[in-house]
Amino acid sequence: MDPKSLKAELLITAYEAAAASLAGVTAVDGIPIQFKSDISDPGQQKLNVLVYETAKVHYAALLKALADNTVWPDPPVAAGVGVSVSAPGAAVSVLAQIAKTATAGSPVASLATQLIAALVQGVSQTVANAAPAVPVPAPGSDIPAPAPSSPATPASNPSAAAGS
Repeated sequence: MDPKSLKAELLITAYEAAAASLAGVTAVDGIPIQFKSDISDPGQQKLNVLVYETAKVHYAALLKALADNTVWPDPPVAAGVGVSVSAPGAAVSVLAQIAKTATAGSPVASLATQLIAALVQGVSQTVANAAPAVPVPAPGSDIPAPAPSSPATPASNPSAAAGS
């Protein structure tokens, strides 16, 4: 899954979570909510802002969870695999937790399940297509050996001159 699609899915998940957490709200700042099709009700306007702000919090939490390897550690990768799968691995863990806690059959649970399948498929294809790891050369092996020293000339080597 490309990064823009993943971002879009995370935004949808954040808004679903925000809407779910504010589902029982009947008034905002003491103003009762009366839904109107033109969004002219002040209570509805305040609720929309509240949903937006709450979605931002959920989105930031999802991003932090994707980067967190302490709560949701990266999956182990077989030796010799030359690719990193840390972000998809963390995403699968986050989405699995969302799918477990969401109401069965809800759009959030369905979306999380679909994202898990897409990420697992993407990781599997990436690992299958990875080039074998190249061994790292020994430190200093790329430095050429020093040239052998030239034999001493008779003028600079008295013992060689005496023997001739």
